[in-house]
Amino acid sequence: MWPACEEPKHRVTIAAMATPLRHTAADIAVVRDHVAYEFSMLIRCADLVDRLGTIMPAGEDQTTISNTMVEAFASHFRGLTDFFWPIRATNDDVLASELAPSWQCPPAPAYFKALRGRTNEEVAHLTWTRVGVTVQGKTWPLGKIAEDMRVIFDSYAEAEAVERGATPGATPLPSSLLPSFNPAALVATTMIAPPTSPPTSPATGSS
Repeated sequence: MWPACEEPKHRVTIAAMATPLRHTAADIAVVRDHVAYEFSMLIRCADLVDRLGTIMPAGEDQTTISNTMVEAFASHFRGLTDFFWPIRATNDDVLASELAPSWQCPPAPAYFKALRGRTNEEVAHLTWTRVGVTVQGKTWPLGKIAEDMRVIFDSYAEAEAVERGATPGATPLPSSLLPSFNPAALVATTMIAPPTSPPTSPATGSS
């Protein structure tokens, strides 16, 4: 479980939540697709970063796209950690415990806690914490995160399918259609210097 933080006034803790809203089967089907989308995008962002060097030349554009994919990866990572291991939630938040109530979610890998904090401080918010982040500290173990999240998602997806009456193993898990990674793969975000403006010539007045 993530560490407790100061409670924003507009949110409530899980323990204090009102009775969850009743959702229709159609609502649940739509939100189930959104959960699968979050996981799919997590995997696809990691895959694109992994292949980037083979599909475009090195340079500032490649760095920009790599950074964009790492930041998108971090955003989807945070969404999935909130889905599986919420710290606090409102009635509007979708939780794994709602879609698969009989499933026992495994504990989050220990290093996920620090990565979620980094997502907040280095991606979602412009913070003073960034000042002290070294080049080595900007490394994201995309391969390891993706494969560890895959294990959790597969377990959830199997349980959720049973909850809605599907035959176990009757359909392939979403993750089986997505790339796999070397867990040792590391990617670091790189600061790109802002463009410098060309010097301007002093204005010349007419005499």
